[in-house]
Amino acid sequence: FWAPDSRQLLTVADFQLHITVWNLHDMSEIIIKNPKLAANGISFTTDEHFIAIAHRKECKDYIGVYAIQADWQRVKCFLSASVDLEEIVWSP
Repeated sequence: FWAPDSRQLLTVADFQLHITVWNLHDMSEIIIKNPKLAANGISFTTDEHFIAIAHRKECKDYIGVYAIQADWQRVKCFLSASVDLEEIVWSP
């Protein structure tokens, strides 16, 4: 996946063990562990400041919110109210 700024690329490891964010500008990388879904579990905000990623941990689904402009720091993580999370999208 390309990040909205086109300067970063997201790849999902085999078996969805982690997501690697490759910064093509400064050649750095950031690892985000335990994503649940590859395509439907990643959603960028329309203003391109945040990304939501579905996580699976201890047999429960979580949603992690990361600040893209702050080197992909997680700003919030919360338990999903669903039994089996299938997709996440931002509300307009």
